[in-house]
Amino acid sequence: MEAVEPDRAAVAAFWSSFCAQTGRTGEPADVFAFGDSASMADELADLVLAGTKRATAGALTDHTDEGFVPAVGDHAVVVRGDGSPAAVLRTTEVRVGPLSSVDDAFAWDEGEGDRTRDGWVAGHRAFFRRWFAATGKPADEDPELVFERFVLVWPDVHAERTTARLRLRRWRKADRPAFAAMNADPAVMEHLPEVLDRSRSDALLDHLDAVWDERGAGLWAVERRTDGVFLGWAGLNPMPEGTPPAGEWEVGWRFVREAWGHGYATEAAREAVEVARARQEPRLWSMTVPANVRSIAVMRRLGLTFDRTFEHPRFPVGHRLREHVLYRLDLAPAEF
Repeated sequence: MEAVEPDRAAVAAFWSSFCAQTGRTGEPADVFAFGDSASMADELADLVLAGTKRATAGALTDHTDEGFVPAVGDHAVVVRGDGSPAAVLRTTEVRVGPLSSVDDAFAWDEGEGDRTRDGWVAGHRAFFRRWFAATGKPADEDPELVFERFVLVWPDVHAERTTARLRLRRWRKADRPAFAAMNADPAVMEHLPEVLDRSRSDALLDHLDAVWDERGAGLWAVERRTDGVFLGWAGLNPMPEGTPPAGEWEVGWRFVREAWGHGYATEAAREAVEVARARQEPRLWSMTVPANVRSIAVMRRLGLTFDRTFEHPRFPVGHRLREHVLYRLDLAPAEF
């Protein structure tokens, strides 16, 4: 095994920049490289920055020997094969269990190889055989592992994008009045349950921001590049509980009335599709009511095709919004 030694000075400067931009204080919980070689460290760091790798698994004995087991909320710096810092990660989930307890979803989220469970088990058994041999520990074909999920928090590579006419970015406090005005417009909210007052609009924006923090992607604020005017939102959002693909990514948009008819929704949503491709998501969804012909037209322009109709559980039987149509875009062949 080829140990990677972090460049401590570069890591300190990198962490200092992260803290200055985010307001965080303190030190990273861990500084480490993925894998057991410089080349593997580079390969896996690149997968993290692409949004493909969102999980990792390490031997429990390795963690306990070092006196560190990750905890939810920890921030860590991952380094490349030359020891230079690549990213700051935040732990979102930790579980301890035998190697054989891995499931399909975790294997997919780890983002390596063919992303199947079988491929994951074979690859990790080979890795830990090397690790046991190098450390002199007794070999174990089913070692206890620390299964960890994380999100990339810095650099936030998908947080801001530009198109020919638009800037797509994370939310700011200054967006709240224009966001609330959009959500209070009956025309904008025609195919949604009701208009929102300021407090409910603010709560919605807080939720959208939290999705970014928890999942490393989300709905952007959309502004026009020429004058900085707020136009609406577009991007990715988790499908809600009770819908057929709950938890998978939906591509969505909402724009102020004055922005309709200019192709902004399609232009912004195409960037969301590209982010999903970069993250190697298997598919995207979009849903609305049958009467929302403008949004259905955008779905079709993006390449989504009709998947099914379904009754949205959020609305009671007989409600005008109970029936929904679901559109789908397959991005990768994997299914599980």
